[in-house]
Amino acid sequence: MAGHSVHIICRDRGDFNRHPLGENLFIHHVAFNDHPFPGAWTVERFFPLGDLRYSNAVAKKIDSIRLKYPIDVAETFDYFRQGFFYTRRRQRIPIFLRLHGWFFNRTQGRIDPWPTLSFKERISWRMQRDTLLKADGLAAVSADTGDFVKKVWRINRNIKTIYNAVDSKDFYPEGEKDPCQILFSGRLIPRKGIDVLAEAMPLVIKEFPNVKLAIAGADALSPEGIKNSQMLLERIGHQHLEYLGLLTQGQLKVWLKKSAILIMPSTYEAFGISALEGMASGCAVIASAVGGLTEMIDHEKDGILVRPGDALVLAKAILRLLNDAVLCHNLAAQALYKVKTEFSYQKLVEESLKSYQEAIESYYKHHRN
Repeated sequence: MAGHSVHIICRDRGDFNRHPLGENLFIHHVAFNDHPFPGAWTVERFFPLGDLRYSNAVAKKIDSIRLKYPIDVAETFDYFRQGFFYTRRRQRIPIFLRLHGWFFNRTQGRIDPWPTLSFKERISWRMQRDTLLKADGLAAVSADTGDFVKKVWRINRNIKTIYNAVDSKDFYPEGEKDPCQILFSGRLIPRKGIDVLAEAMPLVIKEFPNVKLAIAGADALSPEGIKNSQMLLERIGHQHLEYLGLLTQGQLKVWLKKSAILIMPSTYEAFGISALEGMASGCAVIASAVGGLTEMIDHEKDGILVRPGDALVLAKAILRLLNDAVLCHNLAAQALYKVKTEFSYQKLVEESLKSYQEAIESYYKHHRN
């Protein structure tokens, strides 16, 4: 934190977010009634009542924190409800908005999604754009994300690129890799390329009967997650597939350390933190040439990029690495070097602090004029 204090505002989830974070880190809980009056759930179907009430509660919480602590800047992200009301305050502190790509899921990748939105989503749409315009500083986790935002909301503002990072103290190579162990880490949803993976793996198994695929994915109990996990088992087979479910960070690190290849066949990724964790852990990464993944990976230098949605191309990329241990090792080594030099926590902190300062200067310049 470079000597700074950080205050985190979140909904009260009980013990889930009550564990100590360390010195100069403070957690403030926001609690409010999800159903303030009889029939509120009916209104919620057509109007973002809950989001508005949460946004208002966050704004009040920031005001209360400022009475006790000196706060220089507040950061929010691209789901409007955290920052919407506070950016409209006349008396406030500077706001820095970091875009993580949440909006892409809502727009389904459309530059003009308006015809597909419900009345409730159109209200949210307007609120998101208003928050973006009122923020004093903007940054995105990838240049692709920033460019998409400008097109979707038709805004002409500077959006910096500040890449996510991975802590090399947590994710690092250790021990021997299993050359036939492949890992997929991500949610079991279509956007993560589950169908493509299920189609590609039987082609790989034909040439490498000893290959094993481990799936570290959430949604284990959701109807869609159960459906997709069963589909993977049916197409790939129990002897070649191990479904791990949602792992703790410690469990994930164990699998990353022993897996030679990590695959990320997503149809879109704003950034792709799972790929970065694989690179930091000494895995050779195969990923779709989409979104932030194309900024993270240099094709055939520190990873392999493949055409999204093409199972045959994905299978050929996997087979290429299984057949060439030297290439697999070299890609992993170059990826590890890149993580330490370009995606370090130190760089993330330095660029964030610089952006905070620019947002602060922009705010006070605007208010002086």
